[in-house]
Amino acid sequence: MTPMIASTLEEFGRSIGMDALATDATGTLSLRLGRERRLSFHASNTGVLLMLSAPLAAGNQLETKCRALTLCRLSQGWHLPVRAGLTSDGHLVFTTQLEAREFRLHVLEQACELLGHLHDQIHFQG
Repeated sequence: MTPMIASTLEEFGRSIGMDALATDATGTLSLRLGRERRLSFHASNTGVLLMLSAPLAAGNQLETKCRALTLCRLSQGWHLPVRAGLTSDGHLVFTTQLEAREFRLHVLEQACELLGHLHDQIHFQG
């Protein structure tokens, strides 16, 4: 992980009231957001993979999964490329990859906002 990535994560931590926010030795950091969402960072020397996961709501899960994939189409016009998938415990996850050179606080905040917006589209627009 580059010093710039480490510095940006520390700055992000301070902005949300958490001093000394840092990844573990493998470059991974995971934060619980509220009761159900989890924001994870997987850092390397080339960039950071951001993942926001939340449980799938009861109901038509096939339809929900299809909507999640539709939200990831390039035609949606998001400012960052996004992907959707499922975790091993069946939670819906949206991801985006930020290159090391663009990993700054404002870009990280925009990425987190986008991932949150995508989950909101699934959970509150269904």
